[in-house]
Amino acid sequence: MPLLRFPALHSRDPISFYGLEAIDEHTYADITLTDVKSIHEGKRLSVVYRATAHATSPELASQDVVCKVAYGRRSRDSLHHEARIYDKLRALQGRVIPRCLGLYEGELEDGLAACLLLEYCGAELVKILCFRARERQVLDSLQEIHRHGVQHNDVRECNIVVSEGGRPIIIDFDVAQEHDCKLQMDIKFDQVKPDVYEFGCHELHRAAVSADAWLPRVIPYLWYHVPIEFAESPELLATQAPKDMPPDDALKQAQAYHAMFLEALRKRERGEPYCWRDDRMVV
Repeated sequence: MPLLRFPALHSRDPISFYGLEAIDEHTYADITLTDVKSIHEGKRLSVVYRATAHATSPELASQDVVCKVAYGRRSRDSLHHEARIYDKLRALQGRVIPRCLGLYEGELEDGLAACLLLEYCGAELVKILCFRARERQVLDSLQEIHRHGVQHNDVRECNIVVSEGGRPIIIDFDVAQEHDCKLQMDIKFDQVKPDVYEFGCHELHRAAVSADAWLPRVIPYLWYHVPIEFAESPELLATQAPKDMPPDDALKQAQAYHAMFLEALRKRERGEPYCWRDDRMVV
């Protein structure tokens, strides 16, 4: 049975290790961890470490890894669940999600523990909206995950890391679940936002909205919101003014709102903060 040798972090003896046994069928080499450092403490008796893994197999060179350790029955069960999700997504490992190096169980300093070992894929994504190409990659990756029958359930920037090659990698599948995706259309950037029920998948719809993939369905004009189709020109927008408004006033207001709309589009394209309504620009 392959072993994971985990150092005793609070021991004065630098060569003291605990042995945890592999409990999944895909683990075939003994691994020893060194340079173990805590990078996150969870709420439910769990700790995430970064470490260097040294494997006995010549096929596995020493590499940086992330080690998720859980104590207590519920936390260990959660880690087992996450390992099953990684196994279901095995075809995407190393490209869309981290490679899983195994699930282990055994005694550590604080008692019976489960340990999920994953390759380290890079630093946490700080801000996504500055990089349109990266947004597309993230959404493409999420669609692949859905096509393989999994819903992530916690799509946030803190659960996306960037590899050395600049590719975003989706991480943290502890609350993911199996999913029969009903997506009805591809995510097409810079088109009008579809209705969520027409689109077919709530998680992918939320992710696309968060990534600012779509244009709004309506834009502000005077005291109303009108369909974005009327934003083609000030003259067309002016047709949506109240019937009792003088045409010259309607056109003047439409020109101001149309300019506001175009400025928001330019800021959006540059990845700058923007708002569809700026009262400073309204006459």
